[in-house]
Amino acid sequence: DSNNSMQAETFGGFRQPWGMENETADPESASTRALEIKAETEASRKALKDERTPLTGQKQKAKQTWSWPAVGVAVVFIALAAVLFSQLFAWEDAHSHPYQAPRCMDNSACAAVGLLGDCCPTPSGVKLDCCEAHENHVTLVKTAPGACDDNSACAKAGHAGACCPSTHGGDLACCSDSTNKVTAPHVVSASCTANSACRSLGLNGNCCPTDEGDMLGCCPPTITASTK
Repeated sequence: DSNNSMQAETFGGFRQPWGMENETADPESASTRALEIKAETEASRKALKDERTPLTGQKQKAKQTWSWPAVGVAVVFIALAAVLFSQLFAWEDAHSHPYQAPRCMDNSACAAVGLLGDCCPTPSGVKLDCCEAHENHVTLVKTAPGACDDNSACAKAGHAGACCPSTHGGDLACCSDSTNKVTAPHVVSASCTANSACRSLGLNGNCCPTDEGDMLGCCPPTITASTK
């Protein structure tokens, strides 16, 4: 009988897979098992979420922690770049002689090679290599206060030397002329055309001094302002 029952259960199409006979036979038990599986699934999801949340928080914290150092590095980099640029410009200023004197005689590197007249620049506007030489030492020679060259009405009248005041102690009439314009003392050039009184006489070449080293009477009075 037991063999017949097993055959009937097997060949009759009613035998269930191992471990499922009771669930199929008992609908209430199957429903309970389904609820248990669902509860286990929800619990697993919740546990997984709880595990990920601290990790996410750590990532956010790490992101916030690294953002400030990154800003600090950027600020330091910009500051270093600014210092390097300022040093570069300072070096260029130190070697470009911003207070360059035109006369060759006022630039040691130009005078050392025997150049005469104006070198820095020349009357044609060309600045010679000696002007920018590292060893070049500049003597800045300017017109003295009250020079006729720095008073337009006096220069136009062809006066030379000192006018306002003159060497005699008083101002010439041109100093108080309504058209007179006073300019600041300027760096002296050797070229005749760069000095108003010499230019008004129609002189060409070098006047202050000449190539022979003579200062003509049309040259302005000068003072040594500084050396660099």
